[in-house]
Amino acid sequence: MLLDRLLEEKSLRAPRGQGALHRVDGGLADELGGFYREQNGVVDLFNDYERDLSHLPPPHDFVAAVARQWGFDPGDDTQYAAIEGAIRATLLVPENSNLRAEVREFASRMKIPEPEGWPPTATAVTKAEHVAANPQIEVVRHYLPAALPACTREFYSFRIRNVGLGELSSTRTPPFRLSYHWTRAQGELRIFEGERATLPRDLAPGDEMTVMVPIATPAEPGEYVLQLRPLEEMLCWHEDQGGDYRVSIQPTVAHAFDDLSHDDAPFDIAEDIAAAERLVAQALPRRERRWRVLEIAGGAFPVSLSACAVAADVVSVDISFALCQLGALIAARRGLGRDHLQFLAADACSLPFAPGTFDALVICAALHHFPDPTALLACLRLLLAPDGVLVVVREPCNPNPFDVDYLRDIGLGINEQQWNLREYGRIFTEAGFRPERTLVRSRCSLSTWLRPAQAPHPERCGAESVGVAGR
Repeated sequence: MLLDRLLEEKSLRAPRGQGALHRVDGGLADELGGFYREQNGVVDLFNDYERDLSHLPPPHDFVAAVARQWGFDPGDDTQYAAIEGAIRATLLVPENSNLRAEVREFASRMKIPEPEGWPPTATAVTKAEHVAANPQIEVVRHYLPAALPACTREFYSFRIRNVGLGELSSTRTPPFRLSYHWTRAQGELRIFEGERATLPRDLAPGDEMTVMVPIATPAEPGEYVLQLRPLEEMLCWHEDQGGDYRVSIQPTVAHAFDDLSHDDAPFDIAEDIAAAERLVAQALPRRERRWRVLEIAGGAFPVSLSACAVAADVVSVDISFALCQLGALIAARRGLGRDHLQFLAADACSLPFAPGTFDALVICAALHHFPDPTALLACLRLLLAPDGVLVVVREPCNPNPFDVDYLRDIGLGINEQQWNLREYGRIFTEAGFRPERTLVRSRCSLSTWLRPAQAPHPERCGAESVGVAGR
């Protein structure tokens, strides 16, 4: 089996540096006595789920609905027990509210009504009782390029953290918003009233959120500073917060995707998935030695599954133990055994694989859910062979803060983000990848494959931070 080969090669080790792994009854163990359970052929390396939920069995109707939606027979005791165990093993994650939100979203997308009081939560998500009297934010991350074309308007994303004591809200009085000023590099103010960006949901103290800000660039080329600032509308600007970023405004600016093609057909999700599968197949052609592929956030239906049958050994990683188990059950029913396919529940940001283990990395419709995509890709790059390939498919690349699906997901607590092509170019470049072939479908879905390249210093491709006025 693929898992045994990885263990024998010592390509797969215990998380958090706890040494080699070996098989024991019911799962794997590490050198320090840590235990990682195995269920339905899936090993839980995330190891942060509640151990025993036998006292909280999922409602029968809920399990049966999941079974029917995924094509299983709820009357088959073996299949029913496997699905019930998969759900029970995952639904309680004590300190991860974002993961709890994604688990609830799983049921919602399957059009399965969520039973009252299920899933249980270990700690209630507390809502701040008051709007911040003195809002305090810090900019955690952004992907604003160092150069932008003149006289254009586009959404750029800024990840902010509420470091104050009260909740931030754009729906209460006075509404909290983000905006900006443009100054010349020498300090001369050119544009004071920038366009506003509202928070897609209220932001509790200590929480983070990525906000899409509509930025209109000056008409006259030159060297500028973009001053991102929070404000309370009709009350005041908070000039001591936000960030200042040096940007070169030029007549035209090329983006990072040299070989870029467009398919402007109306968006169809089935065709978008099929196009992603075709791109993965093209990136992983049949060859004498099978590809070894790592797919990130593969869920129950890894997009590289079709390559597994003919050209690749696939390790599909997802943080959801339940989705991994359902994926393993579905794959087995399709005749895809564990010789060439292994599902693992693990944290993609700290995967315990040896450097250079994989020939290819695949990420489908998931990169935009990670708070720090550059850090994720930089870590994954270490797991890739020097001549390997990274395939990223079905990424939203036409930011729209009013999109119904976006607002729904972020309202549920899911870390939803959208970036434009220039921002994706900076993300990939800073992580040490160069795009080779790129397709944008329906003006909104990005698919690309990339090769490892020497990562430049961030200042070469990103807007230089020059601090915050007043500090």
